[in-house]
Amino acid sequence: MFVGLKLFNLFIKKASFSNRIKRHLDYSIAFAELIIGLAFISWIVMLAFNSGNYFMLIFLGISFVLFIVPAFILIRDLLFGIFLKAQNKIPLGAVIVIDDNKGKIIKTGNFFLNLQDTHGSIKTYSYYKLNSKVISSLGDHRELEKLEMVFSLKHTSSINERIRKLEKQLLNTPWVAVSQPIIIEQLKRKDEHLRLKVGLFALSKKYQENIKAMVEKNF
Repeated sequence: MFVGLKLFNLFIKKASFSNRIKRHLDYSIAFAELIIGLAFISWIVMLAFNSGNYFMLIFLGISFVLFIVPAFILIRDLLFGIFLKAQNKIPLGAVIVIDDNKGKIIKTGNFFLNLQDTHGSIKTYSYYKLNSKVISSLGDHRELEKLEMVFSLKHTSSINERIRKLEKQLLNTPWVAVSQPIIIEQLKRKDEHLRLKVGLFALSKKYQENIKAMVEKNF
């Protein structure tokens, strides 16, 4: 049954459903896995009790004592994750702010999510801890288009300093939306050069050449 749910979940991610349908199916499958897991454990306990297998009951009792705390933590995170997903507070790809940490949601698992900041660093938040924090969404900005651009910079100072300067130059152009953060999607260092792939938002992709030319001119 679990294998079937996992295969169905994989099919959903590959299928061309709308994000709304995928979101509803995502937390529905997580809830179904929880119910099936609890039902399976209950079935095992009843089977051992009805068969009079006291050795199995003692084993199950010891296992219950040993795993009650980690199991409680996992179930707690799973339930809070279902709650947050049902409210659409943590959609995949959204840019949010948590405790002054701004970043893009790149993964929403059953028990935690991964948030990637503008420098490419990834932070993991459990859903239970996340539920007690203030989550600020920066909005979808559907009128904006995402651009992915590659810059090659001379490595003349610290990497963080070069990244900050590039972000400043990009935001100073008249075409890049300042309401959305610049996201460093890839960083490679070779000899004395840094190769940066960045994600940014503008009103149209036709401004990409203008942005690149202006930044390279001022850098």
